Amino acid sequence: MSLLRQLNRLTTKVAEFIMFLFSLILILSCFAQICTRMAGIPLSWSEELSRYLAVWLTFIGAAYALRKKSLATVEILYDKLKGNNKMFLYGIISILVLVFSVILIKYGLAFSMRFMRQTSPALHIPKGIVYLSAPISGILMLLYQIELLVDEFKKKGV
Repeated sequence: MSLLRQLNRLTTKVAEFIMFLFSLILILSCFAQICTRMAGIPLSWSEELSRYLAVWLTFIGAAYALRKKSLATVEILYDKLKGNNKMFLYGIISILVLVFSVILIKYGLAFSMRFMRQTSPALHIPKGIVYLSAPISGILMLLYQIELLVDEFKKKGV
């Protein structure tokens, strides 16, 4: 088994755990907010925590969906193509995903580093931590797409 495949399996397990944990915390945070608001003593931090967890879940979930080949796609054109044309379209789509991943990494890191000194109002954590979800997702997408591309070429005998 290739090193890339092993790395992707590990990162997929970590992503699954993070998504489970963040989903659980998000549900508990929202539940606590509802209960305390009804009691007349709303929590000051739960809304912000829920928002930040939703951001992380969105980005990690997008990378996970790419890994599992479950991203929403328009397959009308792809299904009508045959042979080399289908492979060519797959190559173009893969290149676009790779470029998008690199953009997420580059600008996500820059954006995250820019906001590391600014803290969030309720949780008092660096806002850059929230924005780190974009480059981490980009790295995962890059790794996953490379593996998918290699597998597709191996399957086609290229």
